[in-house]
Amino acid sequence: SLKMINKLEKVNGASVESVIQKSVIYQRLNDQDEALNVLLKLDETGRGDINILDRIVNLLIEQKNNSLASTYNNEIIKNFPDDPRGYINNAIIAMGDKNPEDAVKSLSPHVEKFIKNFTFQYLIGTAYYQLKDYDNSKIYLKNALEIYPLSKNTKHNLALIYDATGEWEESDKLYMELISNDSTDAQAYNNYAYSLVERGENIEFALELAKNAIRLEPKSAAYLDTIGWIYYKLSNLDEALFY
Repeated sequence: SLKMINKLEKVNGASVESVIQKSVIYQRLNDQDEALNVLLKLDETGRGDINILDRIVNLLIEQKNNSLASTYNNEIIKNFPDDPRGYINNAIIAMGDKNPEDAVKSLSPHVEKFIKNFTFQYLIGTAYYQLKDYDNSKIYLKNALEIYPLSKNTKHNLALIYDATGEWEESDKLYMELISNDSTDAQAYNNYAYSLVERGENIEFALELAKNAIRLEPKSAAYLDTIGWIYYKLSNLDEALFY
């Protein structure tokens, strides 16, 4: 593929599309440095393209070079203020640095402008969740779910919030949707089981859910802990101790 793209470039010259294609191929070949270098070799005109800049930023984030990623991302925000990617990248960098407050600061001034952008709404909802601001988190995660109803991560986060706020009818509904749509979702089985046992409700059903989680991921410490706790609540101390 690289040879063919190089031949095309000799005929037509390098383009933004061909350079991005080469970067993607190098990434598939696990050559992260060259995936970045082919983008950086473009002249200033080429590197002023938002698609090139956005890919540079994302590669630098993957390489955990957040400082340089921020430098390039500032060019996106400065030159393309009406594109959501600059603000989204800022938030991803902040979340990677375990700073959800900065993620909210980056996204919140522009949230209405990008009300139909799933990633924008999901990120700000997740950032608020990490700050334990559940009211705001619910608003934006529900927006995200309306935009993309199949998002498992959004449903998981919303279910955890409903658990935390005692809205168990809503959390149970989401857990059942997750399990019904994907019988291999160990996290949904485990979290639903843990929610039930913590409430002291339907513990036998919680045990069956926990068994499914263990069957799918038998080496998960969190899931072993859940089933052990359920056996303890059922006064089956030998099984509880085993898990």
